[in-house]
Amino acid sequence: MNVVEGDFETLYRAGAYHEAMAALPAVPDRADARQQAVLGISLLRTGAIALAEEPLQLAILLGDLEASVEYGNLLRAQGRLREADEHLRAVLPQLSGELLMRGSRWLGTVQYQLGQARSAQQLLDRARRGYLLLGDDLGAAKIGQTIAAIQFDDGQLRKSRQSLEQAIDVFRRHQARPLLLTALRNLALILFQHKDYGRVKQVVEELETLSGPDDLSGQIYVSVARSMLYSVGEIEREEYVRLVQRVMVNAEQLGDYEHLIWAMVKRAELLLQAGQLSEAMRLLYQAPVDEHGQFPPTLRVVRAMINRRMGNLGEAVEELQAVVADLEVAGNLAELARVRLQLAYALHLNAQAEAAAAVLKDALQGLLRSTVQASMRAELEEMSELLHYAALEPSLAPYLTPVMDSLAGVLSGEQADHEPGEQVRLHLHTLGRISVLRGGDELRAPTRWSVPLLVYLALHPGRTVTEIGLDLWPDSEPGRASQSLRKTIQLLREVLGQDAVVREGPRNVSRYRLGPGLNIDLDLTRFLQAVRQGEIARALSLYRGEFLPGLDDSEWVRQQREEARLALTYELRHQLQTLHAAHQWRRLILLANQYLRVDPYDLEVHELRVEAARRVGTAPELARYVAAMNASGLDS
Repeated sequence: MNVVEGDFETLYRAGAYHEAMAALPAVPDRADARQQAVLGISLLRTGAIALAEEPLQLAILLGDLEASVEYGNLLRAQGRLREADEHLRAVLPQLSGELLMRGSRWLGTVQYQLGQARSAQQLLDRARRGYLLLGDDLGAAKIGQTIAAIQFDDGQLRKSRQSLEQAIDVFRRHQARPLLLTALRNLALILFQHKDYGRVKQVVEELETLSGPDDLSGQIYVSVARSMLYSVGEIEREEYVRLVQRVMVNAEQLGDYEHLIWAMVKRAELLLQAGQLSEAMRLLYQAPVDEHGQFPPTLRVVRAMINRRMGNLGEAVEELQAVVADLEVAGNLAELARVRLQLAYALHLNAQAEAAAAVLKDALQGLLRSTVQASMRAELEEMSELLHYAALEPSLAPYLTPVMDSLAGVLSGEQADHEPGEQVRLHLHTLGRISVLRGGDELRAPTRWSVPLLVYLALHPGRTVTEIGLDLWPDSEPGRASQSLRKTIQLLREVLGQDAVVREGPRNVSRYRLGPGLNIDLDLTRFLQAVRQGEIARALSLYRGEFLPGLDDSEWVRQQREEARLALTYELRHQLQTLHAAHQWRRLILLANQYLRVDPYDLEVHELRVEAARRVGTAPELARYVAAMNASGLDS
């Protein structure tokens, strides 16, 4: 486009911000309010947030009200939310017409980001009506986009999607590319919650078309939208790491506080999954703080999670209690439920049972009011012990069932803890499933017997070829068993390194063990430890089914399987008898429900549950338990 000096105002009003800046004098007049305002606002709208501050401040000193409104927007974009709130509150009484609507929009957005959803909604509704009265459908659509975000956080997914799609239609009609980029990123998030992953990919493709390789803001939106697919296995971990890193670099360069914090949280979570606790903590302390020297709530929650993993439970509890208090004041209900869940887990681990139960009840009620996001999967998996504890508590169980229904498809496995200072370990899952995790990633086992051999050597180091063959391949001839063992070891070494399995002693009587650099975390070991210590909630969270399912041709596997089942049912029976003697009928019913998941044909436990239901249960509940007993071929 050919431009001449003096065109800058017209170009600016047309939304041609790059062209407007090119049309300004080479050195804008520092005494000209409009030149400084157009420069500052154009820099802000094109993503150069850090460069926009000085010209906007100059324009404000020269009396430009539009610059003052957009300076509030700049403070918001930099995460200086309290400054933005105070500034816009002071400016609003001076405004009229479109500037009043715009100022209300930015103040409503700031209050929404501060968690003050109710007052934000009122401001935004008023501003949207004002734009419609002015005949400005584009201005109304901008506010509709923010209202969609509030509806999303409130769990109103259908309304949120409808509001956003209406705004997107307007943005397309006006060819408002920057607004369209933001709206499409938000639409991808809503579609993701609807589990419409095909449409998410289509939105990502449209974002890629709209944003060129040199468009840092556009690349941020593409990366954020595409990264959502990681939690449902649609993209690999390596790509997810690259996406998070790209957002962090671009956001830091642009001074985009919101996306910088997002990327830091995601990066810290990745380090947490890999057990790199010190690195995660160091990363957090590189984050910018607000005007009061505080990290934003999302980073404080991650810091509390790191302290919990390190065993600093008191610090974790204190941090989470402070965040909960801040969110309660702000009225941010969606985030409040998630943080209360974290607090309940920290209290539970810190042996503060009564406090944990009270907070967990509030958290479960909050989850019923909000949308459980797939991004919470890792947190919920880690808290499986807490959720099983809730299933055994009469005051919590009624809330847990509907929450668990909403979690269907979100929970898919267990995330084991890492100890501070350790290298990344292998986490072997053998109860109800067979899998190996390394640094949060699932490894593909090279053969059917790879995991059983790792488990065997972890439990029985120093065994000979003959001993291993008899236990794992009892029906094979000695030569074939030896061949199977050596082939499995060779493949394991290719995946895990040559020192993963080491051989000791003379060749004809060689003994095998796992290498000293290989750290194994085995769910069976932790399960048996929980049973021995009488920690039933933890044991039930670990026991997801029989040991090494599908491997029925090994006597050793069958023996371990039976020992695990008997250990659990023996401890459950002991606790059922204790509850029966104490006449704690409601707790007995809840524990019997868990028992019958493990052994559905135990007549005595069925009868105990029916007896308890006759004393404290409802008529439909009693009928259901009697029917379950009869359906199992049992007779009361």
